[in-house]
Amino acid sequence: MADKPGWEMTPVERMASHNRHEAYAEQILEMFTRGETFGAISKATGVPKTTVQHMVKRLTRAYANDRYGDITSVLGRELQLLDALTRANLAAAIRGDKAAADIVMNAHIRRSKLLGLDAAVKAEITVRTAQDIEIERLMQMMAATPEREVAE
Repeated sequence: MADKPGWEMTPVERMASHNRHEAYAEQILEMFTRGETFGAISKATGVPKTTVQHMVKRLTRAYANDRYGDITSVLGRELQLLDALTRANLAAAIRGDKAAADIVMNAHIRRSKLLGLDAAVKAEITVRTAQDIEIERLMQMMAATPEREVAE
């Protein structure tokens, strides 16, 4: 049963496998918070690495929800804190206080990350060589030339 991939297991075998993995949930979360790699956690528990990754994602989301509540309210509290830090330090930063300027800049960087404003922008770049341009010019000339001239 343990050697079968998931799609070859019967529903009963899948449930038994799931229950065995869930028995390690607390240990997996503890190891992850200590900084262990997914591979090390997998080796220590016998739970497949991809299953460990899925469990960590689910367990950390559940932990954050239990501890802090809805993600929207957490985001709102974080943004309020960053706004307060900015307001409290902006005047001093403008006057040249380096420590205050660092606080303001770090608050802006963090706000951008929380709101996803720092995400990479997709850009498409097209490079045309001289050869490409010459080929296009010749094709346009051929398209403009009547067929009987080409045949002669």
